[in-house]
Amino acid sequence: MGNTKCIYCGKEDNLTKSDIIPSGLTNKKILNGNVCSFHNQKINIDAESYVINELNFLRNILGINTRIGNPIVFDAVIEIDDKSFPAKISTKEQFYKKNIISAKFNGIKHILGPMEKLKKMKFKKGTITEIDNNQIFMNATILKTDLFKSEQMLRMVAKIAFEWYCKENNINDMITSFKQTIDYIVNGIKPNFNVVEIVTDLNLYIQLKESLFLGSHSFSITYQRDGEVYVLYSFFGLVIYKVIITKMHPVFLLKDTRTNFYSLSLDGNVQIINTPTLITPYIHSKDASLALKLINALLSENLQILLTTQLITIKSLEVHVINIEKTISKFDPNSSCDDIYFELVGIKEDREITVLFILEQLGKHSDFYNEQRNFNENLKKILNTDEFIKIDSNQLYKQLDESHQKGELIQLVKKGISVYRKAMN
Repeated sequence: MGNTKCIYCGKEDNLTKSDIIPSGLTNKKILNGNVCSFHNQKINIDAESYVINELNFLRNILGINTRIGNPIVFDAVIEIDDKSFPAKISTKEQFYKKNIISAKFNGIKHILGPMEKLKKMKFKKGTITEIDNNQIFMNATILKTDLFKSEQMLRMVAKIAFEWYCKENNINDMITSFKQTIDYIVNGIKPNFNVVEIVTDLNLYIQLKESLFLGSHSFSITYQRDGEVYVLYSFFGLVIYKVIITKMHPVFLLKDTRTNFYSLSLDGNVQIINTPTLITPYIHSKDASLALKLINALLSENLQILLTTQLITIKSLEVHVINIEKTISKFDPNSSCDDIYFELVGIKEDREITVLFILEQLGKHSDFYNEQRNFNENLKKILNTDEFIKIDSNQLYKQLDESHQKGELIQLVKKGISVYRKAMN
């Protein structure tokens, strides 16, 4: 077995570990140690950075954090009456308690921020106006669907699929028959075929949606008898790309074959999905621009589901449980339940409110928790749902408030945390 070389250039020098899926798009690393630092950095600058930045709001909503664990910051516009303030937001709590932003209207500078902070800035008397939070509206662009057909996205997708293929097949050198795909990834040079197309086969979308979590990254490799090899890559379960690795695979095949789907979910869990109904190797796909028009309705539907449901597994809940524990621990045992309640639900993201509700339900039904079953099975039974829960913040606030009015909420949440921690060990 020869020395490991860069799969893009064949050089042995300055090899580094490449995140096959950029770290900004997943909570779990899949690494390749066969990419030189030059090509790793070049692809990041040319394609990955742009796509990741364009997806900041979606990444924030999905709970994909920075390398050091902080929520992703996204661009938003804060509107109050006829005034608009551009702002960078990571959480509601951060905005309402910490942010100070400014903008000019008719040549006059206006500053928006928490009252206690503005008072410390010693403005002239009468220049500070108090605004009800209900009068403040926050707008942000979830994503522009044109991103899915952008050159940066297509090159990034090709990179992800190509590096995945190389990892799966233990390829540790530059292979000449892959050169057209490599040239497209590295330099944007297009051959006489589309290296990347978007799948338009609605049956495939439906089958994967039944088997996999929306928000997952999923891969499958197809080997055809005519020598073509391609990877099917499902991006967050929203768009499925077909990426051609080579048109000239050297191994003679008696029949077309397709590998099972490898899927990486939002919480970092790995699933291997058999798709027995996908007997034919031929998958309908088209140029990205045309394909997006054909799948637009399905894309919109799946995006709506992704934004309004929350994956509930023992892993996906952990960061929120930690935040809730920290909030409760700030108060001494004699603190008012009202104070703790306001701190827990006052200015929080909908997904954290959902986890608070889950903990309350775990505490309420702790006597029915079956330790012979795993956490996810218990949770599905207690909540009467599958691995996803629909986010209905108004309904959750109502139920949490009812529990608080009975004087039960804090103790039930603490009990729920104990059940969760026991299941984690």
